[in-house]
Amino acid sequence: MPLQFVYEAADCRLFYTYDNIVHPATGWNAAARAIWGNGHCVKGSKSNVTDGAYHRRNA
Repeated sequence: MPLQFVYEAADCRLFYTYDNIVHPATGWNAAARAIWGNGHCVKGSKSNVTDGAYHRRNA
């Protein structure tokens, strides 16, 4: 099965904001900060499996 059809739950969820819609780069910046910086995930959405650390997909 092609990997684009394999379900993978998100490790961290973020809320959309007005800026994310008007300026899409702000959404990418928020995602990068949540993974590698001092950003924050929505409370209760963070996976304990990777604990926010970058990991390579086992494919």
